[in-house]
Amino acid sequence: MKKIVPAFFIAALIVTVFFVNNNFVKEKIRPRIERVPANREIKIITATDIHYLAEDLLEPRSSFHQALKRGDGKMPHYSTQILDAFLDEVIRAKPAALVLSGDITFNGEKRSHVELARNLKKVREHGIPVLVIPGNHDINSPRTYMYSNNGRKPVPNISQKEFWELYSPLGAADAVSFDNSSLSYVYQLSEDLQIMMLDTSQYEKGRVKTGGRINEKTLAWMEKNLSKAKKSGVNVITVTHHSLLPHSSLFTADFTLENYPQVLNVLEKYGVLLNLSGHIHIQHIIRANEFDGIYDIATSSLIVYPNHYGILDINADRSALYTANRVNVSKYAENTVIDDENLLNFDKYSFDYMSQTTFYKIYERLSQFNISDEEKTAMIEFVQMLNIHYFAGIPLDITEEDKIYKLWSEYFPSGFHTRYLNSIFKENDTQSTTLFIPAPGK
Repeated sequence: MKKIVPAFFIAALIVTVFFVNNNFVKEKIRPRIERVPANREIKIITATDIHYLAEDLLEPRSSFHQALKRGDGKMPHYSTQILDAFLDEVIRAKPAALVLSGDITFNGEKRSHVELARNLKKVREHGIPVLVIPGNHDINSPRTYMYSNNGRKPVPNISQKEFWELYSPLGAADAVSFDNSSLSYVYQLSEDLQIMMLDTSQYEKGRVKTGGRINEKTLAWMEKNLSKAKKSGVNVITVTHHSLLPHSSLFTADFTLENYPQVLNVLEKYGVLLNLSGHIHIQHIIRANEFDGIYDIATSSLIVYPNHYGILDINADRSALYTANRVNVSKYAENTVIDDENLLNFDKYSFDYMSQTTFYKIYERLSQFNISDEEKTAMIEFVQMLNIHYFAGIPLDITEEDKIYKLWSEYFPSGFHTRYLNSIFKENDTQSTTLFIPAPGK
């Protein structure tokens, strides 16, 4: 027993150093970030669901590369170029911070993480802290592969500790508070503004869940920090990977935090007005209550049409304007003398790619039924149009009385696609590309 006790305390000390002091960080990146004074304007740029895949993990003629055309609209085959174009725009904009809210790699491949961290280091070297939390695709993933012309083969993933070692030097290591039970932390952006980065993913080794949750210990840590911030007159913006609020009546399980009512109660208790999230891949804004309560802004995936990232311009009174912005890949391709026509005309390529993936899904469904070619074409084009606008956060002036919608209702009264169209009608009735958030107490 005497030999076991010291070993226990050594293990506990290692955990404490890892989560709290971060003394294991080997490299200090310069220049040091100076904290913004109170009551100054601040710009934050946020992006989510980058799903970065190292180029040498996906060969162009692999069966998986071809299967992407029938996927969910993600473009990992161009993730390198999309990321490079995005980071160029970030560096030119010179925000006070770049916030990345999870699913930063395709499926948690170690090689993808290492390359991504190396690219993000360029942003940090320009004096911009990069604040990162993991998503459900990033840590302990059991599905990390190289996709070659001969099939796929497993490649290494990364652990929770490795994730922190890679990304904390970019910004998180300078946090003012660390949660001992997750990769959550609080970053002091200015004297009167904090960003609380909340790790909502559930990535136990060998058992990674799609859904998200904030555990009880993290909730207690949140409340302690939020109470301290409120007493000090400091405003707090929270960041989660999973949705804080239900953005879709059809996609709630595995998308919205499992214990979101409990989390919401804590945030509203201390007057938090804004949460930034991702995961669902659509551009969508929702508020806890119609006239008050916290806003949850889901920025759409950076590698899915329309390739949005978010710009948050915070005023001196701490009111703010959120704007969804499209990364200009074509301009980047032109400036870097890339001769790939898809990249030089990327807005069109991205639009067509999203339309194509939608086409394959709908066509395969409709081909199983005795429906005329004319009706099939009209039904497919209808869903393509709605889907494009839904992911972009732009509503269409179409109702359930539309004649093509009625075809879907007639042929598939309780089918998935009809229910999907119903959810779009209900939840995409206002634009979600811009939002003004009033100052606290206003």
